[in-house]
Amino acid sequence: MIKPGGERVKVPYLSSSLVGTQHHRAYLNLIIMRTNKRKNPNRAELRSLKIQPRHRFNRWSTTIVPELKLCGQWLENLGFEIDSRVTIHASKEHIIIRPQEVEK
Repeated sequence: MIKPGGERVKVPYLSSSLVGTQHHRAYLNLIIMRTNKRKNPNRAELRSLKIQPRHRFNRWSTTIVPELKLCGQWLENLGFEIDSRVTIHASKEHIIIRPQEVEK
């Protein structure tokens, strides 16, 4: 299938009884909308993560602290490379994480 801009879009297999129907056209529009969302690098990413408990042990006691894990290809897409350093600015109810610029 070709989008209005001339770009080709892969369409998953559909049964031949649906092709040409209103449901088929709505399905194709949904695929185009999803494809457009994936290709817009300027769109802000909103993610919901859960703060997990982290148990820290020492010889005399156990302490539970909050832990937040960030991982995924989306980090690299945003400029966070493997083995690179980050700067973290923390204030009440806000955390800003930025890739640290390489010193030359």
